[in-house]
Order: sequence, then C-alpha cells, then structure tokens
Amino acid sequence: MSTLEAVVRRGSRGPYKRTRHASLDRIDAAILRALQSDARISNLKLSDVVNLSPSAVSERVKRLSETGYITGFRTRINADKLGAGQTVFVKVTLEGGRQDIVRETRAAIDRQPEILDCYMMAGDFDFLLKIRVPDMYACREVVEATFRELSGIKEIRSYAVMSQLKESDWLPI
Repeated sequence: MSTLEAVVRRGSRGPYKRTRHASLDRIDAAILRALQSDARISNLKLSDVVNLSPSAVSERVKRLSETGYITGFRTRINADKLGAGQTVFVKVTLEGGRQDIVRETRAAIDRQPEILDCYMMAGDFDFLLKIRVPDMYACREVVEATFRELSGIKEIRSYAVMSQLKESDWLPI
C-alpha cells in the first residue's frame, strides 16, 4: 500500500470526535484526503486510490469544488528562497469599535502584499496579522506604511518568529 493510499484509508485521526458534514460520504472524504496529500495527483491515480471510475471521481471533484469543499489548488513556495524569511505576527488594537475605523484598517491591511494573513480577534486586541519580510527593518516599513495615515489605532505590537516548529494546512477529515 502506498503512502497516499494509507493516508486515504486511515481517515480522520485525533483525540476528539469530528462532526461530519451530512453531504460528505466516505468516498468524498477519501478524495479530499488524497487531494490534501497530493494536489497534483492524476484523476486516473485518484480513481485507483478511491476505487471509483475516473469519470465518477471527476464528477465528485467537480461537485466538491462547486459546493465549496475545495477552494483551489496552490503551489507552496519557499519564502526563504525569495528573501522573505522573517515571519512576524502583529497585534493591532483599535480605539473603540467604530465600524468606519475597522473598515479603514481592513482596507489598509488589504493593500499590503507582505501581510499574508489577517484575523479579526475576540479578546484584548482587534487584529492579528502574519507578515513575511526579509528582516525586521522591512517589517517596520510595512507596519508604518500600513498604519501611519490611520486614526483610531490604539496599539501595535510585533512579535518576531525565531523558529517555526510546525507548519500545516492539513485538515483532519
């Protein structure tokens, strides 16, 4: 049994019980696991792994895409090779919760390609940003360019990543 087949057959693992979406059957789940493992798998190989005809697999992948289970296929690129080896998390706290300040802040964040992820948070700060840059000097430039013109920013705190211990976008299915 290949590694891919083992991943597909193993199914979900973990100490907690998962709630399965009603429209996902075991074959759909196996297809999603296989595509997570190798997004470049051929339809023929995928059909072998899940024991369906290639046309049936193709229809299922199409349906999983149309219903939003599959949101795209991406190539993962080594940020270090591109000179963006420094990861920084930035916490942004706004003054009050006025919607106009939130909108302006989100728009400013959207304009910065170095800001890879942005999360609106519950708790004692409002946004958590993930930034990839060459170094901390570049991070300072990105943060200043993003927030210097905005009113309503109470506090900005940056946290440089010293070492990434785990990176995954694998979802247990």
